[in-house]
Parts: sequence; C-alpha cells; structure tokens
Amino acid sequence: MDGRIDLLKMIAFLDCKQGKTFAELEAKFGVGRRTIQRRLAGIKAEFLDVEIVNVSSWEKCSRIRVIRRSPFESEAVRKDQLLLVGSLRLAAKALRCMNFEEDADDVEDYVNYLMRNMDRQTRVSCERDVARLVNCAKFPNLRNFALTPPGVAKRLQLAVMAERPVQVSTRNGCRVTGEVIGIICDREEGPSAEIRSAAGGCTVKFSDVVDVKGLDGLLGLQAI
Repeated sequence: MDGRIDLLKMIAFLDCKQGKTFAELEAKFGVGRRTIQRRLAGIKAEFLDVEIVNVSSWEKCSRIRVIRRSPFESEAVRKDQLLLVGSLRLAAKALRCMNFEEDADDVEDYVNYLMRNMDRQTRVSCERDVARLVNCAKFPNLRNFALTPPGVAKRLQLAVMAERPVQVSTRNGCRVTGEVIGIICDREEGPSAEIRSAAGGCTVKFSDVVDVKGLDGLLGLQAI
C-alpha cells in the first residue's frame, strides 16, 4: 500500500507542464537517484494511463513530466464507451438517491477523468446523449434519505476495510465502540453501519453518525 502511495505522490508532483528535474524529485521525496528511477519504472508498469515524457533532454538539466491519458480520446466515441459513461452516471444518480453523496461524487469525478481529453464538440454530444438516458431513468424503490454528514460515509467504509475497532458517535450523544462488519443499504431506512461490539451487535444509520474515531493512521495513508 505504502509503495503505491509513493507512486501516486510522484505522479501528482510530475503532473505539471514545465516538468521536474531529478534534483527536484530527490529533494521533494528525500531519496536518491536510484530510488527515483525505480519509482518511475513502477509508474510505467502499474499505471498504463500515465505516460512519462521528457520536457527537456539537456543533459545537465533534464526535465520530465507525466501525461495522464484517457481511453476516450478518439473523435468518434464507440457505443460501448457511451454506454459505460451512461452506466456510471446512472450509478451516481442511484447512489445520490441512497444518500451516498461522496461515493456519487467519486463516480462523477471518474467519468470526468475518462472524458477529459475529448474535444469539446465530441464531449458535448456525448454528454447530451448520456443526459437523455439519465433523465429518463427512474428508481421507484429508492427515495431520498436524511443527509449524512460530510466524511462519515467514507470513514465507515474505511472502517470495514481496516477490520479494527472504531468509536462511532451519534447525534443523540451515544458512543459505540466496535468493529464495523457491514453496511446495510435498506431502501426504507437508508444506509446503516452494522457494528459488532463487546456488548453485542447493533446498527447505526449513517445520518445519525456525527464522528468516527480510530482511523487517523489509515486516513493519513489516503492523502496524496
């Protein structure tokens, strides 16, 4: 996990028009030339949508940068690509209906990432077709639920992945300490966290949660 985070940090640092020198990379990340070269090789191997290019090949001041490629770069978008975008937009709409706002934002961000290199005319045409599909879609068995405070859904999801005890605080002043073992998506009650504690099991609605403590170390690894 840490190694991949290092690669993502380097990609973010190199994602600039003017590029960076090896000296700047070494100073930024506090490692030597060989480690930088290994990480660059790792980026090439693991991130197929990222291209490393030379901005300047002058021997004394060689500068490199990354270019993030999109799979949707052709002037004519294929039907399967258009349907993929439509499916993702529909998924985002359904997530919002279930009060997974942050997850919906992530899906939308990914769609924008896929489409970022389209020329303006192609993107406008694609967005028009997809909007027609999304606007016609109805989710009769889903309804809007009470708003979940920002960050709560992500923390509860991380708690499931971490498999370690956390402390969940609710609006009414209760605190539950235990392991989040599941997320229940009830179309009548909305999303809830299933928690196993020393006192037994319980479920807590996302909308009732005000804080989730015990994930500071894990959350720190998410920063790029």
